[in-house]
Amino acid sequence: MNRSHCLYTTLTKTVVWLALCISASLSCDRRHTGEGDTCGKSRLAVLDDSIANFAASAMDSVAKGMAEAKDSVTHYEYYARQVVFMAQKSTYKEAQAHFDRITQFVDRERAARRKKDDPAMEHRLNALLAKVLVSKAICNFHCHGDPQATLQHYMQAYLLMEQNGDMHSVPDLCANIADVFLQDNNIPECINWYRKALFVADSLHHPKERSATIYLGLAQVYLSLHDYKTAYGYYNELEDKLHNMTPAMQIYFLNNLGNYYYFTRQYDMSLKTFLRMKNYIESNKNPDDIDGYLCKTNLADVYLNLDSIDKAQQYVDEVEKFFTNGADSVCIYYCHAIRIGIAARGGQTKDVRHSIAATDMADNPNIPYNIVSIRNKYLQEYYNSTGNIRLAYECMKRHNAYTDSMEQYIYAMRAEDIMTRFTNDTLKLHHRLLMEHKNNDIKQANLTKTIAVTATIMAILVIMLMIMYARKKQTQARMDILNLKMDSIRNRISPHFMCNVINHSINRADTKAAEPLLKMAKLIRSNLEMSNMPCTTLKKEIDFVRQYVKMQDIMMDGQLNVDINIEQDMDTAKVYMPPMFIQILVENAICHGLKGLEGNKCLCINISRDTTHGDYATTTVEVRDNGRGFDMRRNARIGTGLGVISQTIAVTNERNKRKMRFDIRNTADKDGNCTGCTATITIPDGMVF
Repeated sequence: MNRSHCLYTTLTKTVVWLALCISASLSCDRRHTGEGDTCGKSRLAVLDDSIANFAASAMDSVAKGMAEAKDSVTHYEYYARQVVFMAQKSTYKEAQAHFDRITQFVDRERAARRKKDDPAMEHRLNALLAKVLVSKAICNFHCHGDPQATLQHYMQAYLLMEQNGDMHSVPDLCANIADVFLQDNNIPECINWYRKALFVADSLHHPKERSATIYLGLAQVYLSLHDYKTAYGYYNELEDKLHNMTPAMQIYFLNNLGNYYYFTRQYDMSLKTFLRMKNYIESNKNPDDIDGYLCKTNLADVYLNLDSIDKAQQYVDEVEKFFTNGADSVCIYYCHAIRIGIAARGGQTKDVRHSIAATDMADNPNIPYNIVSIRNKYLQEYYNSTGNIRLAYECMKRHNAYTDSMEQYIYAMRAEDIMTRFTNDTLKLHHRLLMEHKNNDIKQANLTKTIAVTATIMAILVIMLMIMYARKKQTQARMDILNLKMDSIRNRISPHFMCNVINHSINRADTKAAEPLLKMAKLIRSNLEMSNMPCTTLKKEIDFVRQYVKMQDIMMDGQLNVDINIEQDMDTAKVYMPPMFIQILVENAICHGLKGLEGNKCLCINISRDTTHGDYATTTVEVRDNGRGFDMRRNARIGTGLGVISQTIAVTNERNKRKMRFDIRNTADKDGNCTGCTATITIPDGMVF
């Protein structure tokens, strides 16, 4: 036992040591491959995800991070997240001042560290400045600011990310740059940057939902090119992945899908989509931010096309004040276009001349083509409704000329799109060939690592098999010892008992002297038969006990009253149990409870079945006497017999899912006086002995 235990301890320590070696090796490998990020960077990444999902707890984390910051750079990294969260709530003007403050801090830090060679700190400052530049660009883009300023911020951030090697953020940044070119009606550059975004995302193996902003942007491009089928293909494919997108991306998706239904004149579907977007904003974001007002502007136009003039008037009155305060020229232009449509369809001509003048194309050269087209359509309807045929005709001519020029532009853009695809496919082919060469080197390194890990795993498996084999041998040794003990107990009922029976029969010296001797011989033969079996049926065990108690009754001059009760309809030949169990309990009850007891000596054996367990039943054997009670200290023989039962049950239960149970207790009357002892054995069906 001690040698097996030492072997088990030694092998366990070896397995733990090998596991630590593997862990250390993998950790070292992560450090060399750049995957072992610092705890602070991981916390910032988690915080960025919380901010992107508008989590209310994000600001608590920011405040805690700023308070616990050990240096000024860490403080400003959390401060930048606070300003980004502020910008998401559409307080753009307030956020701009904070962004400038962070930019000035980065400039000061770089000047102070100019002579120090600290690549890690330079990497952090680049990441901080890139985050600020991207956020400033997003603010400017949402407010329809100067496209060149927005583009400049994005390009600076792009160079900083390339310098840091932060390629995982590059696809989203390329898509944002493409959005700026789309807003500026520069379709070729827009497509070029979207293709670049897709190329990098594919190289990084980003999942589809991770690249949702790219595919949505491409859908918007094809919508602008009037390629509605391709645009809808993107929308339809992404809708299944909507729940995996960030809240901002879900709003972006619903807005673009609503525009698709609008331009394809599916106004009912457009209304449902924009109302869905409005509900989502009100549930997950500040409804008074720019996204909420853009949604209401779209709703005003959709309601106008569904002839809900009052609804359209209500929404356009609400949003125009907001955009006027924000000086958003594109959205103000759109509001005036809707007012012209309201005047044309609802007869409300108040201030319509102001709206017509405010939407003069000569004063608005940067308005997107789609919005200009909407304005011209409503203006022509207005002149028709007022009976001014001449102005309606002139408006139609200008609109047709503008549309023709835009159609030619669209055809040119489609041709440019084809050339861009061809160029990018060629570049992608060259890149793929280069990547294949690099992948071969990586595969070779991975093969070496795989062989090492496989060898280690095999060694661990061999050690585990050795441990299992050692434990099996140990268990087998215990079983052999237990069997020897059981054989010793089973092969002797009691030598003193047999001698007393024979002497008593001789002393009586009458014609019946041979009868107990014959019964004794039969009992001994039954005992020898049962001793050689690992288990027996309940029927054989009861038959053996009946023979045994008859002999005991002779020894006690007929004063022993034995009552064996078996539940009705119970098939004892189909119930299996370890041999001699009931005999041991009966012998203990007679020898240590009833012998020498004055008065009535009662022994009761009750056998019953319990079928309430569902898929199996249990057999309960209860041996009860009215003797002196159970006392382990009184006689060592009691402990030996019950010890055999306990050890046999323990070993049997180790190999079975269902468990045998054994219980022994004294019984007492209401005054607490001992009235006997009860021993109970419970045996489930299907046990393997």
